[in-house]
Amino acid sequence: MNYNLIPFPLDITPEEALKIVESNFIILSGASMKAVVEHNTETLKDIRNLSEQLTYIEHSLKAALDGTLIDSDYNLH
Repeated sequence: MNYNLIPFPLDITPEEALKIVESNFIILSGASMKAVVEHNTETLKDIRNLSEQLTYIEHSLKAALDGTLIDSDYNLH
């Protein structure tokens, strides 16, 4: 399924990137509702994975904005 997520340009500020993350959450929310109605479990798994990735990006951006992001945060995996 194509979710039509908004891509992240390389030359944007963390604030702008956070707005893109929020917009992508809205897009995924709509796709999730559609997948629930259609009983499409594979799509729901994909959306869950994408949501987890967006959540990680969101937390990293918020930490960068408030100054609590440390280098070791990138080495969690």
